[in-house]
Amino acid sequence: MTTLSPQSLADLWYLKFGNAWVTRDDLDTEWKKIGRELMRNNLADYDLVHTQNSIATIEIIKLKETCR
Repeated sequence: MTTLSPQSLADLWYLKFGNAWVTRDDLDTEWKKIGRELMRNNLADYDLVHTQNSIATIEIIKLKETCR
């Protein structure tokens, strides 16, 4: 198993999603793990968005611009 550095994971994230906000629920399991790793290493921001009816809260993730 090859382990990539956090910066390499950030590069992969940028290639796939660019600098856009991504809904965590739309990510498959591996990309969720990458998103968590990026947040742990201060390479990604996250926010919680409330839906219109306030029933659900959606987590969104975005790569920080400084790591491109």
